Amino acid sequence: TPIASGASSTPKRDPIYGGRSARRRDRVADDLWRSISREKYRKLKSPLPSYSGTQAAAIEHVQVGCGLVELNIPIRVPEAFRVIAHRGSSAYTPENTLPAFKLAREMGVGEVELDVQLAIDGVVVLCHDLVLTRYGHGDVIVEEMASDELLALDMGSWFSPYLFAATPMLSLDQLLKTHGDDFIFHIELKGRAEELAAATYAVVDAHRAHAQTIFTSFSHQQLERMRDVSPGSRLGWLVQTIDEQVLDQARELELFQLCPRAGALNVEAVARGRIAAAEIRVWGVAGTPQEVRAMVLQAVESGCDGMTINWPDWVKR
Repeated sequence: TPIASGASSTPKRDPIYGGRSARRRDRVADDLWRSISREKYRKLKSPLPSYSGTQAAAIEHVQVGCGLVELNIPIRVPEAFRVIAHRGSSAYTPENTLPAFKLAREMGVGEVELDVQLAIDGVVVLCHDLVLTRYGHGDVIVEEMASDELLALDMGSWFSPYLFAATPMLSLDQLLKTHGDDFIFHIELKGRAEELAAATYAVVDAHRAHAQTIFTSFSHQQLERMRDVSPGSRLGWLVQTIDEQVLDQARELELFQLCPRAGALNVEAVARGRIAAAEIRVWGVAGTPQEVRAMVLQAVESGCDGMTINWPDWVKR
């Protein structure tokens, strides 16, 4: 915004921030929003008597700037609507780690999404990215590493070194041992290894978790492999949108779910999708709080069956 004639270009002093500039407050607020702990998050939605100075102003700025009150969060959804914690409660904890799934359980979430890949020695591990750069481990390809190396990696410091340093990568076996009775699992076949589907099914089979598992993927080929391994498994295909080509391919897989991107869905698309799958659920709910609310409401109004979301506590049945 242009500075009016005669106005000072010096950042304004913000009295609620103890005299520091609003620009500095914004940076602190952004850091808090990304790395906030469960305890701080609960306080963020209530009075903040235990905070003062930098933190108090920053959290207040998050409240006002993000419009948590004005947006009427939590957002109401139908009782049968699937609220699926995306990579666990990944807005508040490092994705695909034990803290993410532990927090989802504490939030009362009944379903989680996770990403699996295959270590070079055949162990199924949880990791979204094919390469470990985003997590601070360089241009290393997950499926070219052994499981003992992968499971020793720090997968928490990239998110918050203060709160989650030394949080290790998980194997699917470890997750099911710890939380096997807590959730419905939407297991995305993220990796490219030919043996991934069979190895993932073997872990689920060992834990007798078939009834609470839905296997998903963007890869039609990986879903075909899972169908060959387990003809009776529930499959979900992640797609950008629902069109005739998608419907033709979806019918071949005998899908349980067809999963288009959030924001690209309406009542007509849901009706078309149900020709090929029993359920329609969306992925890609992201953006500002206002955008997230709009996507959630659009999903509900379309008549679809659920969604993955990084902020599962923003939604309430």
